[in-house]
Amino acid sequence: MAEIYFQLLSLAVTVPEGPSQAKPGSDVLLPCYFEKSSGHIDLKSLAVIWSVGTRDIAKYEDKLEDFHPGAKMSSEGLQRGNASILLPNDQDADGTTYTCFVIYSPDSEKELIELRVEVPIFQKECPKVPTSGWGLSLQALEEMCTLRLLVSGRDACRFLL
Repeated sequence: MAEIYFQLLSLAVTVPEGPSQAKPGSDVLLPCYFEKSSGHIDLKSLAVIWSVGTRDIAKYEDKLEDFHPGAKMSSEGLQRGNASILLPNDQDADGTTYTCFVIYSPDSEKELIELRVEVPIFQKECPKVPTSGWGLSLQALEEMCTLRLLVSGRDACRFLL
């Protein structure tokens, strides 16, 4: 009678608890680590996909591919179980939830990591203005907003947001 042995293949993916913080314009490292129960990592059996919603931003599957400008993963890091991604020149729009999806055939696991980009607060002192004949306007152009304080139809001061 033949004996059948089953080997449990397990894959564990970990990211830090809580959101990652970043300042606009800074480089951001989103940490993601994986571990195989066997310990040995064969890159031929590995695929890693970083995504935001349904949009892939970087992928490793026999080679590294970047779909987000400047996004980087390290093949040397992947051999050590490090699937972290570097996002250069972080912008406000990059603040969202990212998915680190690791496939080590036949197993797969994904984890979510939230990136919060600090929004700078701009302050500007305005000259004293009369209490009548003034108004506010807000303009949104592309990713920049301008708050204008108008006195008698003329700009008294502007704030870029």
